[in-house]
Amino acid sequence: MTRQELIRQDAERYARECLVADVVSYPPRWATIAIISTCTNRCTFCSYHSIDARNGKSKVYNLKYKMSVRRFKEHVDFFHAGRVPHVHICATGDPFLHDGIMDMIDYVIERYGKASFQSNFNTSIMNRGDYLDKIIARKKDIAYIVTDIHTGDPETFGNIKKGSSLRELLSTLRLFSNHGIRIVGSCILSRSNYMDLPKVIEVLAANRISMQLNIVGLFPHMFNAFTSMDNIYRSSDIEITRCIEHVKFLGKRFNIVVNTPMPFDDPSGRCNVFWEKIQIWPVAGIDPHRYDENLIPHACNAVVLGDINSLGYVSSYSTVMDFWNSDTIVGIRRKILAGNYPDKFCWSCPCGVNLRPADTAAQRPGA
Repeated sequence: MTRQELIRQDAERYARECLVADVVSYPPRWATIAIISTCTNRCTFCSYHSIDARNGKSKVYNLKYKMSVRRFKEHVDFFHAGRVPHVHICATGDPFLHDGIMDMIDYVIERYGKASFQSNFNTSIMNRGDYLDKIIARKKDIAYIVTDIHTGDPETFGNIKKGSSLRELLSTLRLFSNHGIRIVGSCILSRSNYMDLPKVIEVLAANRISMQLNIVGLFPHMFNAFTSMDNIYRSSDIEITRCIEHVKFLGKRFNIVVNTPMPFDDPSGRCNVFWEKIQIWPVAGIDPHRYDENLIPHACNAVVLGDINSLGYVSSYSTVMDFWNSDTIVGIRRKILAGNYPDKFCWSCPCGVNLRPADTAAQRPGA
C-alpha cells in the first residue's frame, strides 16, 4: 500500500474516531513547528509580544527561542515517518527572522513535496533576505501562505497589527496572487472591529487579490480591552451576525472564499484539538533547553494562561503514535469525552461551552 493510500485511510479513521475514541488509530492531521520567537510587531491580540501581555500572566510572553536547522529537519523526518500529512512552518514571532528559513522551507518541500508557512510579510524583513523573490521562485512548491488581515481600514489595521502596514501587506499579497500562490488570510472577529470586515473584501477585490479569508473568533486572553471577554462575538450580537452574512455575500461576489466562526456561546462548540493537531512550541515552566521539542495542542488559553505547558517532548517518543496516544493526551481526551474541562481556563474558550469544570475551584470567576 502506498503512502498516499495509507494517508487516505488515516483520514477516514480520523472522521470516525474524532470526539469518539480516547485511543486513536491515526496520526495528527497536521503539525506546526515554531522556529523562532523574534518579532518586529506588537500586535494588540498577541499573547507573545503585545505590550499588555507582559502584565497579563502570559506563559508564552517574550521567550527567547531559536530552533536550529538540524533540529527542524529531525522533526520533519519524525512527522513524515509517522504519516503526519502536513507540516506547517510558523513562529511565535515571524519565521522570516530566522536566517535558516529558506533551508527549512526547502527541506519540507524535499520531504513533503510542498511547504506552507506564515508571516507578517513586513517589507523590511522581506527585503533583508530577498525573500519575495525566493518565495516566487518556489511558487510551484508552495502549498499556501498564511498572514493576518484583520481589517480593511489602514488606521485600524495599524492599531491592531502594531508594526505592520496594510498598504505594504496588500502590495505583497497582490504580488503573490499574480503569481498564483495560494493565500490564506486570518481575520479576527470581535465587537470592536466587525464593522471594518466588509472593507477587507473591498480592498482585496480592488487590488485583485485572490485568497481564502478565514474569519476566526477572538481568543479572550484578557490582557487588554481588545482581548477581553466583553469583546467576543456572541449569539446575541445580531448586528455582527448580519455583518458576517454581508461579508460572505461580498466574498461570493468577488470570488473570495470566506470561512466564518460560530458565536462564542454557540452550543455546538466542541474541542477537537486533541484529536486533530500538534505543535512544537516554547512555553514557560519547562526546561528552556527543550523549548525546541516541546509539544502543545495549540496556543489556546489552556496553554497561554493555564497549566498545559507541555504534552511531552518529541525526543521522548520513538514514533508519532507513541506520543499521540500517550497517557497525557489520552487522559485529556477522556476528560473531554466525559464532558470535563481538560484545563481550568477552558471556560474562556468557545470549545468549552459544552464542558464542565472538574471541580468548583476551576470555574470561571464569578460564575
